[in-house]
Amino acid sequence: IPDGLEESIKDNIQLLEKSIGRCFGSTSSPLLVSVRSGARISMPGMMDT
Repeated sequence: IPDGLEESIKDNIQLLEKSIGRCFGSTSSPLLVSVRSGARISMPGMMDT
């Protein structure tokens, strides 16, 4: 994991929370995010989805 990546993710999650009005990890008003795997080049058959 590159240096600063975790901090960047946290900072950007906070920006989403503020702009959408939902909170990551909240049970009453959760911020839902989806992350997909993706390689720089296509590698068919490498990931079971």
